[in-house]
Amino acid sequence: ADEDRVSQLRRAIQRLRQNDPHFKGFSLRAAETAISVELICEFLEVLKRNTFFEELSIFFSLLQAQQCMRPLLDTLVENRTLKRLGLNHCELGVEDVRPLARLLATNAPTIIHLGIEGNQFGDEGTLLLLDGLRTNSTLVSLNLSNNNISMVAVRAVADFMAANTPLAELDVGENEFGAEGAEVLAEALVRNTSLVKLSVYRCVIGDGGAIAFARALPFNTTLLSLSIWRNGIETEGARALLDALKENLTLRKLDVDMNGGIPAAMKSEIFDCLNNPARLAAAGSEADTKPAREIPLEPRD
Repeated sequence: ADEDRVSQLRRAIQRLRQNDPHFKGFSLRAAETAISVELICEFLEVLKRNTFFEELSIFFSLLQAQQCMRPLLDTLVENRTLKRLGLNHCELGVEDVRPLARLLATNAPTIIHLGIEGNQFGDEGTLLLLDGLRTNSTLVSLNLSNNNISMVAVRAVADFMAANTPLAELDVGENEFGAEGAEVLAEALVRNTSLVKLSVYRCVIGDGGAIAFARALPFNTTLLSLSIWRNGIETEGARALLDALKENLTLRKLDVDMNGGIPAAMKSEIFDCLNNPARLAAAGSEADTKPAREIPLEPRD
């Protein structure tokens, strides 16, 4: 398997050198393999001058992250085509996030989608990223899931949401900030007019968090998707959400799956409400008339 990964990376480097217009994405799974830091850096160096490449997912080990983050940042400065960057489960710490945040603040990268989930850099790293993004005008999608975020960072995320940055998609799932965090995010959602997708799954928000979002939904007219699956929500929270859907006619997807306390009949009610013909007509374009369940869900385990 290691030899296959190394061979794949060498082929990727060759295609980048050739500036192959059909080679637009690659998943660099370097962690737990025999891929050397030198080979990773060679890939990043060649990527600087490529004019077609758009999507890169990287999985670093701790040692690789320590030695390759600086070359990666240099590449982000020079490459003008990369749009989607995934740095998920790379064991990034605060000191790795700090220069990335400074770079994002300059608008130098062309990145519009940044996934940085599963790095456990906590509140301090999250605050650094958000501070860098305050002056960024290009990023539209940010995944901060599974980073050990607590109320300190959640309040900063809420302030960021309320500021109505260009951000359209935000994922803060798998951070156990509970109902208190959900209440803060819901308050920001009332003032937000830019987000179309918000993911708050596996955050232990319970009925209290669900009710907070239910109170916010009638005041928001831009959100299309709210994912709050596996959150310990029961009948009370689901009922509040169902009532909110009668006042909010723009939400197209409300994912409450894997909340065992919600009766199946009530989940069906929510689905039927989202797909009611009158609601779909009020929502607008023909593109929005597909059943809500056809919208892709986040991966689950």
